[in-house]
This record gives sequence, C-alpha cells and structure tokens, in this order.
Amino acid sequence: MRRTLLVLLGMAGLMAFAQTSLKAENPWVRLVPGPVSGAFMTLSNPSDRAIRVIAAESPIAGKVEIHQTTIVKGAGGTDVMQMRPIQFLEIPAKGKVELKPGGYHIMLMMLKEPLQEGKIVRITLRLEGGSTLLVEAPVKAQ
Repeated sequence: MRRTLLVLLGMAGLMAFAQTSLKAENPWVRLVPGPVSGAFMTLSNPSDRAIRVIAAESPIAGKVEIHQTTIVKGAGGTDVMQMRPIQFLEIPAKGKVELKPGGYHIMLMMLKEPLQEGKIVRITLRLEGGSTLLVEAPVKAQ
C-alpha cells in the first residue's frame, strides 16, 4: 500500500510539472478602440504530455474566452469568417500552438478601460489539473 501511494504521489508530481512547464512566447494584445480585443501568443509545451488550457481571465476584461476562427460557407457560397468559443485548447507534448489573428486567440470582452499602446495586460491561463500560467502581454497596434 505504501509503495502504491508513493507511485501515485510521484505521478501527480510529474503531471504538475508537465502542466507548469507551459510557456507563452511573444504575447501581445491588439490595440483597438471599443470594448473587445484579442490576445495572441505562441504556447509552447516542452513536456512529454499534452497540456490543456481550459479557461482564461484578465482583470482588464469582464469576460474572457478562448476562441477559434474558422472559415465557413455563407449564403451564396461565399466564405465567411466565424469566431467561436472553444471548451479547451490542447498543446501537444513537445509541441506548440500559435494564437494569432484569424486562428486561435483569447477574446477580451467587456473591457473595463481603454487600451493604451505599451500597457501590459495580465492574462491568467487556467490549465487542466488546476495549474495556471500568468501571461503579461503588451498592447500593440498591429
């Protein structure tokens, strides 16, 4: 029984390590007028296990969602871009996922104050298993 407990504790420690190893590279928030903006970055997972981002939050926004942009056929067969919230974003083991305009991104909605170029926006990514990753993203006019 003691050996089983030690094995389980060791596995839990490895899972926590894998989840906290997630890195956010080159984060930024788009400078826009109005109450909605997007945050972009590359999420890098050097661990041997996939990591899921299951939620995001920011003190600057009343609502934050993980979104995916897709192209669908609209009326008359024209291409229409749609943004939809997703339940989670999985970063594969030893892999990367780019959050970029026209793809995956973090939607910052109901902004509590106007964005200013150069200001740092704090975004907390909540990971499956209870870990978090704090991202500090500068506002840029891109």
